[in-house]
Amino acid sequence: TIARLKELGYLNDTKYAELLVKNRLHIKRKGFYVITQELKNVQIPLETIYDLQTRYEDEEELSLQYAFEKKNAQISPTLPLQKRKEKLNKYKSN
Repeated sequence: TIARLKELGYLNDTKYAELLVKNRLHIKRKGFYVITQELKNVQIPLETIYDLQTRYEDEEELSLQYAFEKKNAQISPTLPLQKRKEKLNKYKSN
């Protein structure tokens, strides 16, 4: 039964949510807005979501900063400054 699976640790919303957060932050480079929506879609309790946001907020910032810097390095330095800024702003808004 489901109760037995939970008792054995096979069904654990908190562990699942934590693994999803780590994956989305470090591998997929997603922000917490997107991650929160995913967690809500699979009915993870809001208390668990907020706890994870608090625990991983610094990692989220570093992950997004890394992704932004990586994108900045990919933009051709021969483009005019204004075009480079436009591309970065478009990337940030996605």
